[in-house]
Amino acid sequence: MRLHPERTRDFVRAAFEALGATPEDALVIADYIVFTSLRGVDSHGIRYVPVWADEIRRGKMKARYEARLVRDTGAVALFHGDNGLGVPVGHRAMQCAVEKACRYGVGLAGTSHTNQLGSLAFYAALALGHGMIGMVVTNAQGRFMAPWGGRTPMIGNNPLAVAIPAGDEEPVLLDMAMSVVARGKIVLAADEGRPIPEGWATTREGLPTTDAVLGAAGLLLPIGGPKGSGLSIVIGSLCACLTGAAFDSQIVGPGNQPRNSGQLFLAIRPDAFVDPGEFRSRMDERIRELRTSEPAAGCDRVYLPGEKEAVTRRERLASGIPVSQKLVDDLRGLAAELGLEEGLD
Repeated sequence: MRLHPERTRDFVRAAFEALGATPEDALVIADYIVFTSLRGVDSHGIRYVPVWADEIRRGKMKARYEARLVRDTGAVALFHGDNGLGVPVGHRAMQCAVEKACRYGVGLAGTSHTNQLGSLAFYAALALGHGMIGMVVTNAQGRFMAPWGGRTPMIGNNPLAVAIPAGDEEPVLLDMAMSVVARGKIVLAADEGRPIPEGWATTREGLPTTDAVLGAAGLLLPIGGPKGSGLSIVIGSLCACLTGAAFDSQIVGPGNQPRNSGQLFLAIRPDAFVDPGEFRSRMDERIRELRTSEPAAGCDRVYLPGEKEAVTRRERLASGIPVSQKLVDDLRGLAAELGLEEGLD
C-alpha cells in the first residue's frame, strides 16, 4: 500500500494530538514523519508512530512536558527536555542554534533528558532554509554495540548529520550512524521477514548472522572497526558530559524508565567566513567535481550524501509512501484505539 504524504501528515498530527501532544508539537512530529518517509528512510519514518504512541501510553515519555532553557551564554544554549517528545524538543533546539548563528555567526544548543529524535537529517536540514550549515549529534542506548576490542555492549551507534547548502545543486545532507547500519533497518527487516547482509550485526554471542531477528537482538558492528567505535565514543561522551545527559550505557531501552539522552545542535553562518554567493558557487563546483569520478565496478555513478534520498523524495511525492500491510494494520489499530476521524485512505 502507498500512503498520500498530506493524508499521512494529517493522520500523524491527529494521532499525537489525541495522545496528548500540543497542536504545535503534533505538527512538528507530523512534519518529521513525512520528511523522513519521503526520503526513503523507512527505518526511522512512519513506523515510529505506533512505537512512540506506545511509549507515551506506558509513561516512558511525556506527550505534555515543560522543556526549559537552563543555560544561555552568548552563542551557546542548553535545554532540559523534561522527558518530553524528542522530535519537537530537537526542533526547538535547532531553531535556537540557528537564531544564535544569526547573531554570532555560529550557534550551539544542547539538550538533555530527551527521547529518540529519529533521523537527524530533519534537524540538520532546518539550517538550510536559512542558508546555514547544520550539524547534529546524539547519543543512543548502549545495549547494542561494544567498544572495539570488547564484547560487552556499552556504546550507542551515536549518529551524526551534516547539512551543507549549495547553489544550483542539491544540498549535501549526510545522515549516518556509527554502526554499519542503523539498528532500525535490522528491526524493519525482522518485521518484514527479510534476511540482512553479512557484516551488519552479530548474535549476542558475537557470531556472524544474516538472520534479522538474531541481529536485532545481538550486537551492531561499527563502521571501520576501531574508527567507528572511536567516533561513537567521542560523540557519546560529548552529548553526555556537555549536557548532563546519561552515558550511552545508562540510556534504557525497554521498560518505562526515562531515557535521558543528549544531543548537540550546531548552526554555522557561511557569510561569517566568506561571501555567501562565493560559498554556494564553490559548493556547486565541488559537487560537480566529485561526480566526475570514474564509476567503480558495479556502480553507475557517484552519489553524494543525500542525493539518493532526494531522488526518492521526488518519486514518493508523485507515487506515495510505500508501507507494509503489517504497519498499515498497526496504524489502523492505533486510529481505532484513539477514535480518530482522520484516516490513511
